Order: sequence, then structure tokens, then C-alpha cells
Amino acid sequence: MSEATSALRRLNQLNAEQKELEEKIDSGAITSDEKREQIADKLKQIAKKRESEEKTVRNAQVRGTFDADRKETVEKVLSQTEMAARKVTSLNKKIINADYATKHDLPTSYSRDERKLYQRIITVIDTFFIEEPRTAEKLREAIKSELSVKKK
Repeated sequence: MSEATSALRRLNQLNAEQKELEEKIDSGAITSDEKREQIADKLKQIAKKRESEEKTVRNAQVRGTFDADRKETVEKVLSQTEMAARKVTSLNKKIINADYATKHDLPTSYSRDERKLYQRIITVIDTFFIEEPRTAEKLREAIKSELSVKKK
């Protein structure tokens, strides 16, 4: 019973993690190829873990491990899991096709080389502050603000 309950809790957590990842993708968290790869890997890990946990929960459900009070909760989580699993393919496509979030950060007065340098700086920031994404975002915004008007 505790194994099935733990699997159910982890399944719910994985669904929430995927939802959070989806929000990141939609909000423009892809600032470099490295970041794109990290997000794609994280999505792949979530899908793999979810498959295992779902199998455990479904087996427990078939065996009648969950009591009547939990049955509705289990069905709700399994329904959310099915919907999340169906979204994985479309999320992968979004990750692949997403423009860099930095693409439109600088005014058009900056040259291609300057934009590429900016992109590389943002990549370094994202890599260095991988454990602190809020700090990376604040630093990125500060740099973007400073560079928003090109000084000659």
C-alpha cells in the first residue's frame, strides 16, 4: 500500500514538474542551445519516470490496493497523467522550434556579431547560474536594460 501511495504522490509531482516546464517553454526560457538541450532532457526524464510510476499505480489499482475514498483521487491523477503524456510530443516540438528568448532583446542597431556575442554571454550566465535561475534571469534583465539603447 505504501509503495502504491508513494508512486501516486510521485506521479502527481511529475505531472506538476511537466506543467512547470511547459510554462517555462511558453515564457521563453530557451536562451541558448544548451538551455534547449537541458529542457529537452528534463522532459525526457519526467516522461520516463512517469511511465514507471504510472505502471505501479495502475497495478495497485487493478489489485484493489486503494480504498474507496482514494479511488477518485487515483483516477484524477491517472487522467492528468494521460493528458500530460499526450503533451510530451507537442512540447518536444515546441522546444525544437522555439526561437531563442534573446532573439529580440537588443535593438536592431546592433550588428549580427554583437547579437551573437550577447547570446554567448547569456549562455554563460545560464550555465553558471544553473542552480539559481532567478539570479540568471535578473542578471539577464540587467544586461538587456543596459544594452537597450546602443551607445556610440
